[in-house]
Amino acid sequence: MTGKDKFFVRKRTLKIVLNKNFKLFLKKANRKKGKVKMKKEIIISIIIVILVVILNIITENYTKNTMSELTSTLNTLKEDIKNENEEAIRENMQKSIDIWNDRKEKLMYYIEHNELEKVEMHILEIQSYIETEEYNMAIEVLDSCKFVIEHIEEKYAFCLKNIF
Repeated sequence: MTGKDKFFVRKRTLKIVLNKNFKLFLKKANRKKGKVKMKKEIIISIIIVILVVILNIITENYTKNTMSELTSTLNTLKEDIKNENEEAIRENMQKSIDIWNDRKEKLMYYIEHNELEKVEMHILEIQSYIETEEYNMAIEVLDSCKFVIEHIEEKYAFCLKNIF
């Protein structure tokens, strides 16, 4: 074998060794890449779950605050109707309508529209009965309105019963 032949044999052997090492390196890199990709997917999934829980807590608090405020004004309205205090009745009725109109736009983002329409319908019925001074009918509708409000509050509460 001449010097050139030895050089080409060494070069070829070096290429084969490098190719084997490079292939092994690529296999290891692909395994690591798969693990890294899997870690990224897990981290993204955890972030999404955390965001869902946080948004659920925010919406639940907003719903509870809105419904409790509306229920308390309706309770006050009911007491005023029983006492037949006309000025307080009109004032609390207007306060209930204002609270509802201010809050229903945000509630529509995440609560079924049928439920919200029931509350709005009851509030309008109460208003019409108060305007015609049919207080007994107003109290009946007021009680059913409070029932629907409590139902909405329970339905959208974050608990295992509502998840499964």
